[in-house]
Amino acid sequence: MPLTSKIGRAAWRSVTILGLGLGLAVSLSGCSWFSGEYADVKCPAAGVVGGIGSVSRFDGHGTGFVNLASRASLSEVKSDCAVDSGGVTVNVTVTTLAELGPAATGRSVDFPYFVAVTDGHDKVVAKRVFANGISFKSNLDRAGGKDTLSERIPLANPKQADRYHVVIGFQLTEEELAYNRSQH
Repeated sequence: MPLTSKIGRAAWRSVTILGLGLGLAVSLSGCSWFSGEYADVKCPAAGVVGGIGSVSRFDGHGTGFVNLASRASLSEVKSDCAVDSGGVTVNVTVTTLAELGPAATGRSVDFPYFVAVTDGHDKVVAKRVFANGISFKSNLDRAGGKDTLSERIPLANPKQADRYHVVIGFQLTEEELAYNRSQH
């Protein structure tokens, strides 16, 4: 009798594992079963634009570290998309990492950034600016935030979605842009 129950438990475990494996395979492959004529469409690329993915702000008395009020960078951009007969919706998650410098005067800083959609010729066809306020705890000089947003790109031919790009960068002043250029 003990032998039969061990065999029974082993068989039941095998059937359960096999069932879970098949269920997982069906659920993962199910995406392509239901996406129809747009299953092979590639999502628009999304990423931070070089040179404007960071921002440093100073106290007005120089650009040395002692004059640094705050700085931030955009990182960890993740995206996916959903395609339908009217176009593509791109979902983007972006992380902001920020730091207060020795010349900081407050515990809350806005680091506005933009999300723009460009066409195949790098022409901006849509752009939105986000405030991106970061608050620092009283005992910490580093903080961050994560935003998730959606951009809709209407397309006559949704199969051309990969001709578009979603670009992200800080909304910089001329001085901030010049500083970034001097660092590279």
